[in-house]
Amino acid sequence: MAKSRKKKDTKSEAPKRGRGRPSTYSQELVEEICLLISEGLSVRKICEEREGMPERRTIYRWIAKHDEFRRLYQASLEARADLLFDECLTIADDASKDFIMTTSEDGATIKKPDHEHINRARLRVDTRKWMAAKLAPKKYGDRITNEIDGKLEVDTLSQILKEIDGQTRGFPAVKTNSPPPQPNTIWQHSRTEES
Repeated sequence: MAKSRKKKDTKSEAPKRGRGRPSTYSQELVEEICLLISEGLSVRKICEEREGMPERRTIYRWIAKHDEFRRLYQASLEARADLLFDECLTIADDASKDFIMTTSEDGATIKKPDHEHINRARLRVDTRKWMAAKLAPKKYGDRITNEIDGKLEVDTLSQILKEIDGQTRGFPAVKTNSPPPQPNTIWQHSRTEES
């Protein structure tokens, strides 16, 4: 016995929604996300801590799909790198907790370096420098450039071309006082016997 299937009335049923928050792309939401990123928040923190924000993967999907969002997102990452760089200077300039005051056995007050705080400050600066280099590599990354000073004169180039003209593989001729190598007489002798 075959069962007859009834067609569902698609107009009367509401479309099923997937899991997660609704994702409504808007320019205002994009600008708010990018502003928060430029102020130092990560995408993860924005999605977890801010009310009404879409999920992380939705934001990354929007970045891949919308050119304007991608441009604003990149600009906000560079602004965040600038913020991290400024924080590096603030941390490095703050010496208020670099020393601790202790009392010696004779009752005198001694100023000693607080190595724990100094090392922690170094770690904070290094972490921010690394992040700034990753967020804006052209501006804060380690780059190696080779600069060549001087000009190659046309006369010099033509002189080099004349020198290598007709030479094998373009290398200049090596001038030696030794005679050219003699052909292998054993090889020649064996060839004449075979003929």
